[in-house]
Amino acid sequence: NFQNKSFSLFADFAHNDTEGEELSLFEQNIESLLKINPELGVKIFSIKENKKYEVFVDEKDNIDINIIDKEKFVPFYESNPVKEIEAQINSIEENYSRYPLMFFYGIGNGVLVKALLQNQLHTRIVIVEPEIEILYIVLNLIDFTKELEDKRVVILHSEQISFAIANDIFSQQDIKIYAKTYYFHINLKYYEHYYMNDIKRVNSIFLKSIEHIVRALGNDSTDALIGLEHHIANIKKMVETPTLNELISKAKTSEVAIIASTGPSLRKQLPLLKEIQDSVTILSVDASFPILIEYGIKPDVVFSIERVIETAAFYDKVDEKDFEDIIFAATSISHPYLFKSIKGGVLQISQRPFGYTKYFALKEYEFLGIGMSAANMAFELAFHAEFKNIILIGQDLSYGKDGSTHADGHLYGSKGVDEDKTYDIVAYGGKGTVKTTLIWNLFKNFFENDIFYAQRKGIKTYNCTEGGARIEGAIETPFYEAIDMLVDRKYKKPLMRLNSPDTKTVEKLQRYCDRKIDNMQNYANQKTKEVKQLFLKVAKICEKLDEVDAYNNLLDVDYDELSDTMDAIERVKSYFNNDEFTDIFIDATQALIVHQEMDLAKIQVRNVNSDDDKRRKMLDWIYAHRYWLFTLAGLMDAVLTAITRRGKDSHLANKVHNIKDYAVSGYFKDLDDKNKEFEIEIEIDNKLVKKVKTINNSFRFLIPSRYFDNM
Repeated sequence: NFQNKSFSLFADFAHNDTEGEELSLFEQNIESLLKINPELGVKIFSIKENKKYEVFVDEKDNIDINIIDKEKFVPFYESNPVKEIEAQINSIEENYSRYPLMFFYGIGNGVLVKALLQNQLHTRIVIVEPEIEILYIVLNLIDFTKELEDKRVVILHSEQISFAIANDIFSQQDIKIYAKTYYFHINLKYYEHYYMNDIKRVNSIFLKSIEHIVRALGNDSTDALIGLEHHIANIKKMVETPTLNELISKAKTSEVAIIASTGPSLRKQLPLLKEIQDSVTILSVDASFPILIEYGIKPDVVFSIERVIETAAFYDKVDEKDFEDIIFAATSISHPYLFKSIKGGVLQISQRPFGYTKYFALKEYEFLGIGMSAANMAFELAFHAEFKNIILIGQDLSYGKDGSTHADGHLYGSKGVDEDKTYDIVAYGGKGTVKTTLIWNLFKNFFENDIFYAQRKGIKTYNCTEGGARIEGAIETPFYEAIDMLVDRKYKKPLMRLNSPDTKTVEKLQRYCDRKIDNMQNYANQKTKEVKQLFLKVAKICEKLDEVDAYNNLLDVDYDELSDTMDAIERVKSYFNNDEFTDIFIDATQALIVHQEMDLAKIQVRNVNSDDDKRRKMLDWIYAHRYWLFTLAGLMDAVLTAITRRGKDSHLANKVHNIKDYAVSGYFKDLDDKNKEFEIEIEIDNKLVKKVKTINNSFRFLIPSRYFDNM
């Protein structure tokens, strides 16, 4: 009953895609795949016939498909493919029927994946397949055209899986929130037996990416609120400076960009850097600036990315004459005092890629600072300016052998307090390990991501730190060897000169910014009121549920009211699909809201096997969203406060830290006096509860538990 299938194409794609001639199923699948993953589509299309694998299809049942590995003499399915796949479906749907996001190693004969897609709750299935020929076979047999174009199915060759590609997957909002439900399914025993090392590799990369994405989110909204206030305070000054496009177009004054960071190893590279400084483009982080100047090295561009006022100290200690002919590339979220500390040269302010910066749609100032460090920012400029070679020095991203954190001469010392948990990672050169922190590792991850895409553009990255941590993708070589190989010492670079916008353009942009801030404030005010009202409604419903002891008296609950409330919650959640809402609120809210959404996802995917299961799930959903709405309303109110202040007076923003511990924290900050202290009185229900004073601009207080008895 089985027919041996050996597929081949007799004409190329262009010939088949002619007027009046219908595309084959394979060609339709390839056409859809090319729109999403052109690299893989081209590879599959280049195959002319299957050689390693033999395919058997039952003539009476076209989903009864078995595939034989001719080299190993092993079938994919041991007996009856249809029955084996039915058993797989039953097992998966029993445990994962409500999972929107699923990951599989191996596509098998494609039937399992096609069957699972019939469940509309599975909105995205990601498949990693190690064999191109298997993909060729499956795309000849199964129609995935619509699912590919709708991105309900994502097909990747395992060789494509890198940390950068994994980040692309897990950073998507609709995938990110389900990160805590991640499980890597192995499709068949065939894959488990012959590809276990690759399965472990891919799974490890996915887990590393999930950790990176979650840690990059943080668990605190303070930075986002400070950034928003600073951005609004600085935006009119930003449009007075040269555009980011102008900086990118003028940055490439040589073929070699050297990024000087302040790791413990920096000092040993300075003599050689001084020798060749006129022949290369030197991109310095702000912390390295005073060290380079002290050594007689003048960088071309100095980068500042931080929000904190302490960054200004790197400029305060440098003489005014040493600022001449240097570009100072800062971001719109920098502390306003930073700009007062830059005593010369050319200031260029750009935007980091946040929602509230995107809101202003100032395209010529978008975007640098996707990564989290000034060195990441410098690399991004070198990437966009299309330097042929990028050299990293002082990029240790780990403690030195003596426990040092920075180069000698660093403003805040070379020894650092180990506030983060340290752990071991692979050392430079691949020999042994070094101690790093979570933050440094995040910086390293951003480098590895950027280096991956730089390689695709033909840009080579050399890690000449000669110490510290290994940065995957960078070529490790001694600094002097890289210089001998890449630098023409006879070449003298031109001075980097940037043009600023004319007065008419500046005034027009400043008026535009004022209008955008007005619109932002009005919209934020309206949406904050709506969310507060829903929170109060949900809080009252939860009080009623407590009164009837809902979990023990399931039939005493008004489920129509719960259903209506759940619909109202979904309407609020739909705000996050609105560009204006997301631009204004996402950065302040995502740190807490996305973490909560990850936990809510566990409730969402939970199977329901009885009416009581459904009732309990509704109760869990309502109770969980009381906290969710409380958090969202509080953060939105803080955003509104930040917008309303417009960068004037003292900074005030409130944030919920951890309501389960009855703790609320926040900060007051004065733009001009960083040491100014504030006394705060906390009132609940118009009654004074406590007085607290700020410490280092921050405050924290515990709310007496009695105020939460009914919440």
